[in-house]
Amino acid sequence: MHSIFSPVGLKSCSGKFRCLSSIQCISRNAVCDGVEDCGDGEDELNCVRVSGRSSVLQVFSRGSWRTVCSEGWDSHLGSVACRQLGYNSYVSSTDVPISSIEAVFQNNLVALNINQTGLQDNFKIQNSSHLSESSTQIQFVFCGVECGSRPAVRSRIVGGNLSRSGLVPWQVSLHYQNQHLCGGSVISERWILTAAHCVYGFAQPVLWAVYAGIIDQPLGGTGALSVEKIIYHANYRPGGLSYNIALIKLKLPLSFNGIYTSISEALAWIQQQMEVYIYIYTGASQ
Repeated sequence: MHSIFSPVGLKSCSGKFRCLSSIQCISRNAVCDGVEDCGDGEDELNCVRVSGRSSVLQVFSRGSWRTVCSEGWDSHLGSVACRQLGYNSYVSSTDVPISSIEAVFQNNLVALNINQTGLQDNFKIQNSSHLSESSTQIQFVFCGVECGSRPAVRSRIVGGNLSRSGLVPWQVSLHYQNQHLCGGSVISERWILTAAHCVYGFAQPVLWAVYAGIIDQPLGGTGALSVEKIIYHANYRPGGLSYNIALIKLKLPLSFNGIYTSISEALAWIQQQMEVYIYIYTGASQ
């Protein structure tokens, strides 16, 4: 094993969006603005989602997720929304009172219209936060899949479901400069197992934070665990598949409490299930 301290490093992207394909930093306000600022267009992907138990339609705009209201809504908007969610057909849409959805989605409201750029329809955001929230209707959209086909893109992996607290107590979220970058597994009170490609070239432990026992991405850094040391395998090479393993040492030990625990304590349960499980975090920044 080899220490990650090396001349290879990345410039700070604090408060910005990092293009993973080119390590370029762009403004968070440039994400999902209809203009491809990253080389492969990753800043214009996954700009539409459904959220919460109510499956509220949201778009990412000006650095945050915003709930779509029904003002100006039509079937063309529904078709574009379904297409950007990865479905090939639009079925119908309906509006519901804002009071019927979770409180967390009742702010940051936007109306939409279509901004046509080339062959692809992109959403143009109209700020509608001034609307009276007591009288605002929120838009639900229903998408479909033609028989014999499947969505090109899904918001989660196939078969994925929302997690719940304590379901995967060994899983942690690894943040680099306040942004989720990779997942990891707890192997002891102070050690996290992850992939070498997640940490290679990201030299300073002070720029990392570990979040354990969460099912939603935190806001404001609450509950962050500081990192003391990062180690990756000496034979790992960027872009390769071999030796893709790394360890992260925490400054302070975890206190196993049922919300989080080591993966070794859960191995017996995993073996009993005789199935393969994949756990991922998703967020606003891709």
